[in-house]
Amino acid sequence: MPKKKKKVEETLRTGVIYCGDNIEVMERLPSESIDLIYVDPPFFSNRQHEVIWGNGAELRSFADRWMGGIKHYVNWMRERLMEMHRLLKPAGSIYVHLDWRAVHYIKCEMDRIFGIKNFRNEIIWHYSGWNKILKDHFENRNDSILFYGKGDEQVFFGYTIPWDSEDEYVKIRKQKVRTDVDGRKYVLSDAGGGKRIKRYLADAMREGRPVDNVWDIDKINNSSKEFLGYPTQKPEALLERIIKASSNEGDIVADFFCGCGTTLAVAERLSRRWLGCDVSPTACKLVQRRVSKLNKGSRKFEIIGMPVTIDELKKMEPFEFQNHIIVDLLHGTC
Repeated sequence: MPKKKKKVEETLRTGVIYCGDNIEVMERLPSESIDLIYVDPPFFSNRQHEVIWGNGAELRSFADRWMGGIKHYVNWMRERLMEMHRLLKPAGSIYVHLDWRAVHYIKCEMDRIFGIKNFRNEIIWHYSGWNKILKDHFENRNDSILFYGKGDEQVFFGYTIPWDSEDEYVKIRKQKVRTDVDGRKYVLSDAGGGKRIKRYLADAMREGRPVDNVWDIDKINNSSKEFLGYPTQKPEALLERIIKASSNEGDIVADFFCGCGTTLAVAERLSRRWLGCDVSPTACKLVQRRVSKLNKGSRKFEIIGMPVTIDELKKMEPFEFQNHIIVDLLHGTC
C-alpha cells in the first residue's frame, strides 16, 4: 500500500486572502499559529442564495444544499473543525456561527474535538425584524455562536457596553441609592461571605454594563452604511465584540469562510493581523477591495489561489465564472 504523501506546511502569512477550498488551505498552514478563529459556515439551510449588488453587474450565487442530509453536512464540518483545532494556539479561541438547523449537531462535534471542558458559551445573537403570528411556531429571531477555548490558559476580556443612565443601572440593580459624606451616590453590593461593599454609581457608569451571552445587535439591512448586498453579510458590531473579547492588538485572526470580509475588515481596523479564505473568486475580490479601502490603498492585500488557467476556470461554478470575468472587466484587471 503506497504511503500517504506528507503535507508540507507553509510559512504563515497575514494580510492575505486564500481563494479555494478551506480544508486544502488549512492543511498547508502551520500548527498552533492562530490566536482567534471566527467562521460563518453554511447553515444547512438547503437554500440557493443569489444576489446582485454594486452597479447591478455583480452576481453572487452559492448553494447551501446537502444531498446527503445532515450526516453529510456534519462530516464535512468535522473535517474542517479538526483542522481549526490544530491551527489554534494553546491560548486561542474559536467562534462558530450557526442557526437552529444544525447548531446542536455541531455542538456535539465540537465537544468531541475541543473538549466539553473548553466550551465557554452558546452566544445568542438576537436581532430585530417584523414578527408575525405563525401557524405552528414562534418566529425565529436569533442565530447561535458556539464559543470554545483551545485550553485553560485562554485570552479573554470581559466586554461591556455603556449604561444609558444612572437610573437604568439602579432600576436593574433594584437597590436603594445612598449618599456618602462627600455627596457621592452608591448602592450596597454583595461581596460574598455575608459582607456588603459600596458600589459607587460613577464607577459603574465608567466601567459599563457587562455583556452576557445574549447579544442584541441589529442585522444588516439595505439602508445600513455597511450594506454590500452580500448574502449572509454580518454586522461589524458583532465581529468587533468577538475580536475585542478574544484577542490582543497584533494577534492573528482567521476566517475560513470569509464571504464579503467583515471579520477581516474589523480585524484590520482593530490592529489585528489576519488571513481569510473563501471558495468564491468574486468574494475574494470583494474582500480585497474592502480591506484596501480601509488603508486608502496604502497596503497591498494579496489573493492567493485565484483561478487563472483554463483547467482552473473550467472547475468554477457557471455563475462564479461569469462574475469572475465581469468583475475583472469592471475593475480593469482583465
